[in-house]
Amino acid sequence: MKQNITKEQLNKLTKEKSGKLWAWMIDINIPKIDNSDSELLSIGEMIEFLGDDLMEIIQNKVFWSDKIEGWKITFKDIEFEENNLCDALWKAVKYKLKKINY
Repeated sequence: MKQNITKEQLNKLTKEKSGKLWAWMIDINIPKIDNSDSELLSIGEMIEFLGDDLMEIIQNKVFWSDKIEGWKITFKDIEFEENNLCDALWKAVKYKLKKINY
């Protein structure tokens, strides 16, 4: 399972969104991202960033097996769906970065 966002995903943020994310990361003492993929924003860090507005994380499964079909995140009554949890959370993070003043 993918545990962190990719550098490509991080680099697609606008300067404004990137600045808000960096400010939050500094406030909670997340180490500066360097050249290691393991240092990029993790699932846990994204859940922490979304905070109390993260209402639900649902794993979509095929009802007759344990196969995971994808993930659905509900953040402030808005749903974000992706094949993996990390990317679904990243969509919610980008949405929050667009809406907050940090």
